[in-house]
Amino acid sequence: MSNPNGIEGARNGSQPPGRAFASRVAWISPERQTAVMDIQATEIQAATPSDIPAIMLVERMEGYARLVGRWDAERHATEIENPSCRYLLTRDETDVAGFAILQGVGSVNQRLRLKRIAVRNAGHGIGSNFLRSVLRVCFDELAAHRVELLVFEDNERAYRAYVKTGFVEEGLVRDLHRDADGNFRSMRLMSLLRPEWVARP
Repeated sequence: MSNPNGIEGARNGSQPPGRAFASRVAWISPERQTAVMDIQATEIQAATPSDIPAIMLVERMEGYARLVGRWDAERHATEIENPSCRYLLTRDETDVAGFAILQGVGSVNQRLRLKRIAVRNAGHGIGSNFLRSVLRVCFDELAAHRVELLVFEDNERAYRAYVKTGFVEEGLVRDLHRDADGNFRSMRLMSLLRPEWVARP
């Protein structure tokens, strides 16, 4: 599951969340890398610049270039320090098992963009659990009203996962992305609103 294009972070002295949610997710900021979670929780951490190489390894897994997209280290280093961007991680013991990039922190419209999300072992439920945990951060911690994303038209696995999680397709954005070979590809615009998230069982 992935989103190629795709928030105020717990970095550089900004206010850290620093607490476990009442829901089944724990947020761990760089300043507080410990938390008490129930057995079903998905642990979410704020990434630091030292995590960039591991994030890039996930981006570069076989088949991910076309579906996830990838940045070089310099671009990641710039984005991870951007106050309107937040990098989130989940770990499998000590290794990065997945990451998400959120953009739009501080938007007056309370609109967040899920720029990119990918996991190391897709197809085993890890991605869906991670996505739900990321959305809890968006709505519970970052007070989003709308979370939106763009997914390639041919990325059916990700599309089905987003629909299952409650995202609504708003339309097809034609020839939005230009590949390195010069070909253009269309992407679906999808969104999830706070009332829809709250109403989910």
